[in-house]
Amino acid sequence: MGKLKLMNRFLLPLLIMACGIIVLPSCNKIPEHARYIPKNALVVGTVDINSLSKKLIWNAIIGSDLFKEMQKEMKNEESKEAMKDVSNIGLNQLSTVYFFYTGDMKQDGKACVLIAMKDQDKFEKFIQKTYPQSTIEKYPEYKSALIESSMYAAWNKDVAMFFPLGSGSIPTDSLGEPSMASAFNSLASVKQYLIEAFKLSKENSIISLKHFTDLQKSGHDISIWANYEELYKLSAGSGDNPAMAFVKQDYFKEAALATGIDFEKGRSAVVMDYYLSKELAEIYGKYSNDNVNADLIDRIDSKDVAMVMAYNLKVQMIQDFLKKFSLDGLVNLGLMSMGTGMENIASAVKGDMVFAITDIKPKTPADSVTGMGIDLSQDLDMNYTFAMSINDEQEIDKLLGKAVKNGVLVKNGNQYVMADADNQAALIKNKEVLVFASQKTMAENYLSGKSHAGSTLPKEAWEQMRSNPFVFYLDIRKIIQLVPDPSTTPEEKQLMTEVKNLMTYAEMHGGKLKNQANHLEGNLYFTNQEENSLIQIIDLGMKMKKISEHKASQTTVQVDTAAVL
Repeated sequence: MGKLKLMNRFLLPLLIMACGIIVLPSCNKIPEHARYIPKNALVVGTVDINSLSKKLIWNAIIGSDLFKEMQKEMKNEESKEAMKDVSNIGLNQLSTVYFFYTGDMKQDGKACVLIAMKDQDKFEKFIQKTYPQSTIEKYPEYKSALIESSMYAAWNKDVAMFFPLGSGSIPTDSLGEPSMASAFNSLASVKQYLIEAFKLSKENSIISLKHFTDLQKSGHDISIWANYEELYKLSAGSGDNPAMAFVKQDYFKEAALATGIDFEKGRSAVVMDYYLSKELAEIYGKYSNDNVNADLIDRIDSKDVAMVMAYNLKVQMIQDFLKKFSLDGLVNLGLMSMGTGMENIASAVKGDMVFAITDIKPKTPADSVTGMGIDLSQDLDMNYTFAMSINDEQEIDKLLGKAVKNGVLVKNGNQYVMADADNQAALIKNKEVLVFASQKTMAENYLSGKSHAGSTLPKEAWEQMRSNPFVFYLDIRKIIQLVPDPSTTPEEKQLMTEVKNLMTYAEMHGGKLKNQANHLEGNLYFTNQEENSLIQIIDLGMKMKKISEHKASQTTVQVDTAAVL
């Protein structure tokens, strides 16, 4: 909790500073101060101020209650003013802001915020005037100062680094082992880190990684970079994961997750690229070109679809991955004990599969459910459907026969039911499709092909379902309407109505290999299509805060009145 308070106290105000740097148009050039981020950083976050400048009005933000709440965390009045325009304190008002974390997750990790420097002398005068108790320490490559005992700043003519300080002690878990991110940003370790930080060569900088620079040049509003190669090294070095004995470091060479988020009118868009090593990318690319069979989705027997996930996942690809990891023999040994093998499964199915949740509704009226929590098994009724395309019906029959023999399934005519499930659910097949549904009639109607669920889905989502190997759809409005309303006042009820109607649905699609990465794109759609999605989120947050504060003040008045009486 102490660490979270530190993050709230210092990183959030710095983020507000970042959001204020919104003047010039985007140029998609990687800023000079990015070279101070180490190549082995585990996570790097970016706020592209130039991109946000086209979408947000800073004057509206700095006049908001949200901004004033952020300012409360700053004790010094000049620091509060600096949050409105960081150029007043010597930092670059046109700078991209970076956040990064590096270090062993079980040792002393380093978390840092980087902002470009514009006027070093002005920044130092700000430190001296605003924090007279702080001493500016001079080193050959940089200067530094301890700010309010909880923030350490270091800078040169190019960049200012900010480290929110944590405890120097090392907390442990119940087994006596160091807990995750222990001794977060201890002062001694930060000073030790800075000795090399300002001498970082280009070869040892994050800008030497092409996948990272490609993400930055894309110009997303916000981007997040996770270095899986470095995470593998940490995991392999710890000796905690026995599976690492089967996975060579080369399999994670250049592996990373690059995510970009953009706030547009009426939607928030996301792009994700999971970069694979060259060896694994060759395998993935071999099997990731076929789109999922959209007919599997269209056959769903419902006009009330809450969630759909479909994927064309070739069993042959899994086989090749297992062979690469030298795990194929072990897996086949386990399958042999059940009377089958990977080859049998690979020849039985094509790889297309779909899972859907439909007809979801509360078992009891929403106003009779207390609290905000929902137990899916206790509070909601729903139907589900799972289906896959058949490649070899004889192999499918053999697999089903093994399941019956082993007591997993019970055969009843041309249908199967789970041995320990209710009798309403059924598994049925024909020569092309195998389907398992929560209702027997749903499975039968699915095979008949009479239903057309695709026509009930949003047009944009349905188009993506017909042209990608992987698709996901979630009806957010439908799901959130199931949340019980705990409102006790008209204002709270109005707010809850706005919350429930803020978003419509989310979708994600992709799955093909692009530039050595599994490429995915998605959108979160809002009801209001005319206003920027981030502005809508901030506006709703401010309304929630006002109601919360009003409710707290009313409670205080009632307590005080009771005390007087």
